Amino acid sequence: MKYIKVIQIFVVTICCLSCQEWLDISPETQVKSEDLLLDEEGCFNAVSGIFNNMSSTSLYGTQLTMSFTDILGQYYAFDDADAQSDISNHKFELESTKSIIDGIWSDGYNVIANCNNLIENIDKLDEGALNENVKMFVKAQALGARGLMHFDLVRLFHLPYAMNKDFVAIPYVVKLEDVTSPQLSTQQVINKVLEDLLAAHAYLQKSDPLQEGNSQDGFDRLYDSRVYLNYYSVSALLARVYLYMGDHLNALKYAQMVLGKYSFVDQSQISSNNDYLFENEVIFGLYKERIHEITRKGIFSLTHSNLQGYTPAKLEALLYANADIRLKYWIEKVEENGGVEYSVVKKYWRSNEDNNSDDEDSNIKTLKNIPLIKYGEVVLIAAEAIAIESSVSEGVAILNQLRKGRGLEDIVIENLDQFMDEIMVEYRREFYGEGQTFYMHKRFMSSTIDFRGSEVELNESNYYLPIPDDEVLYGGRKKN
Repeated sequence: MKYIKVIQIFVVTICCLSCQEWLDISPETQVKSEDLLLDEEGCFNAVSGIFNNMSSTSLYGTQLTMSFTDILGQYYAFDDADAQSDISNHKFELESTKSIIDGIWSDGYNVIANCNNLIENIDKLDEGALNENVKMFVKAQALGARGLMHFDLVRLFHLPYAMNKDFVAIPYVVKLEDVTSPQLSTQQVINKVLEDLLAAHAYLQKSDPLQEGNSQDGFDRLYDSRVYLNYYSVSALLARVYLYMGDHLNALKYAQMVLGKYSFVDQSQISSNNDYLFENEVIFGLYKERIHEITRKGIFSLTHSNLQGYTPAKLEALLYANADIRLKYWIEKVEENGGVEYSVVKKYWRSNEDNNSDDEDSNIKTLKNIPLIKYGEVVLIAAEAIAIESSVSEGVAILNQLRKGRGLEDIVIENLDQFMDEIMVEYRREFYGEGQTFYMHKRFMSSTIDFRGSEVELNESNYYLPIPDDEVLYGGRKKN
């Protein structure tokens, strides 16, 4: 029997949820429907449980943000003997890599099972147990999380959409039933992702308490909008999906719903607020307790010599200009014994006097938010879409908003090819430690990634993750 703890969701402006309930999972990808608390509190606790599961190490808590997907995106360099080097070289057939892939698959579909459990049971509530606004809001959380999780699974386990829309691999699971869901083509999965996200978007338009004219009744236990899916975060996710499809008009449509609703970080307040992540730019993220144990004390440790990615000179030459605030606040220069210099990512830190303290609360002011979509991405989506569909100069003007927010001067670009090159560079700069750059390369069908100084070739055999062996041997699935 496996248990998933429903933890408290961090709420900055109001309070924390007071839930200690557990959802009983049996087997791994199935939730007992009768265990769901069928009232308003139980529904919010179930939403908290879904997002908590998404923040697991196998998913966005490590592998799908700062580790596995960023290694695939060639942000880090490792010794040849390191297991991470095999990931970097897309050696997915090795056991060390397979174990990570298996965790992504199993935990991803476990999240989806919890979403399905909530969706199927929310309509079973007794009349009056949940007001209609809260009911729509909770449904939107489950639908949005289900769409997001399937979307990242299709981006990982399928060939790029632009390369082969008919490639078959993952199932899109929408029911809690003891049968094997059919494997679908990329197009079929994307259609269902859009169906879920558009439904969530429609519910949030009517129920999101941040939207003008919507009722606040029933939302007294909320609300830090960054750790729940709101109207703008689902708009941003729709823009991301449409851009992946190459549907630039719809990508622009949904990006424009978000433009101007957020702002770039106030550069004068970064140090005083110890806000290296630029949290006011986070549209949706996941709460992760004691994240410094994964980042500052773990994969981005000040003494972790395996992460000798770029020397400072390479960082400045290949990624960031000296004036770029991302270089100042996201990259830490470290000198190992023997005088070897390397750099680590510090965007997940909040530190003041003592970087070596074990006491997170007193000296290491670590944030507890892992961003899944940020305002900078929305600006990049809008810039790319309008440059392709309308005018390069208009796209450059939007791109320069991001550059200004990062302390850089306006850039002058004369043609679309130059513009797209700059878009790729900005993705590399903006998403260090967030897992999005590899997906950008898949979207553009890059044949190589040579970002870290050693070229990695990409082709149809290593552009996607293999379906876990157990799914083939015991689950009746076909290899992708």
